[in-house]
Amino acid sequence: PPAHVQYLAGVRAAGVGAFRAAGSEETLASARKSLVNCLLVGLGLNGLIIALAFPVVFVSKVLATFTSSDISLSFYEAVWVSLRFSTWIIPTVGLLVIRYLYGSKAFWRALRELDPAFANELENAPGEPLCSSIQNSVLRLGKQVLILLAVFLLSYIPIIGWLVTSSLLYYRMSRSRWNKFEIANVIFFVISFMSPAAWSKYILAMQSYALCLSFELLSPYITKRKSMSDASGDDIIQGYTPMIIAFAAPWLLLLSVPIVGLSCWEFMEYAAAFLLIDLKRKRN
Repeated sequence: PPAHVQYLAGVRAAGVGAFRAAGSEETLASARKSLVNCLLVGLGLNGLIIALAFPVVFVSKVLATFTSSDISLSFYEAVWVSLRFSTWIIPTVGLLVIRYLYGSKAFWRALRELDPAFANELENAPGEPLCSSIQNSVLRLGKQVLILLAVFLLSYIPIIGWLVTSSLLYYRMSRSRWNKFEIANVIFFVISFMSPAAWSKYILAMQSYALCLSFELLSPYITKRKSMSDASGDDIIQGYTPMIIAFAAPWLLLLSVPIVGLSCWEFMEYAAAFLLIDLKRKRN
């Protein structure tokens, strides 16, 4: 499907999944039980992010001394930089902590409720070892960080930086239909090439964050996608990256709320299971 249709479908899946989760007594009960753990993880991660302000201040002052540039940051400016960084780090790292440290089973519970047969098939499928799964997650995160770092550095080169940033944003928004003359692509082109550079970099960053979060949410399937696709001849999520990104974006904003954001964890897991079932239906 065209990218703009997938974006709308992804946001819809996030909303419908959240409402379905709110109507599930088992999910509500589990959310109440896990609330304290989620708050503790959120408090710990936010404390870690604020603590990063101290080395950021130190590095900025050292660079200002040796380069004679006005890049020295105050403590409050460094805290603001750290909190902006937390938009990415808290959802992704918090997700890993809750899933692997506390052993959250919310995704599987929701999947059994929505489609017991598919849940049983997925659970019994051979998957990657835990170490390989974590390694792939780290590599995926590292790849997105390197892309954003390259865009950030190139943005300081006149014309070339603007062209690279805008072109990458347009390609990511339109995906495989970037060379099609469609109304949606005209809108994507205007957004990509007419927006201020700061906006373009922010949208690119949000896309990367949402992509990492969505792949982590769907990791119970992704770690077994090869064996599942070999058995069925199809990969459920292939070609639906825009929909998956759009699904994760609202949850990313909720999760990044300091301390309390991770308390919506159970609802997000339920919605992720709903998304996977929705993608399965679209494939069929």
